Amino acid sequence: MLTWSSVFCSRGTGSIFSTSEAQEFLCIIICLFLDRRLQGLSLLLYDCMQSIISFFEDKDWKSSCEKTAEALAYRLLHATIQIFN
Repeated sequence: MLTWSSVFCSRGTGSIFSTSEAQEFLCIIICLFLDRRLQGLSLLLYDCMQSIISFFEDKDWKSSCEKTAEALAYRLLHATIQIFN
């Protein structure tokens, strides 16, 4: 997690991730946060999530936040459907 966290600390021209990839990573970290079996990693997940959020520039944050929320809702809906089927 620390490695992933440090990767997102550099933003701008030196970044190796696109905005859409950063959105996907953010969604994955949030899903890991919601997994109760990983509660012991919550501090590391929090640090990683903060690094990913700081990756986004202010001008991109609003649309990135909306896209991440939609992707997260889609994942959670399908996970819930699988649980009840």
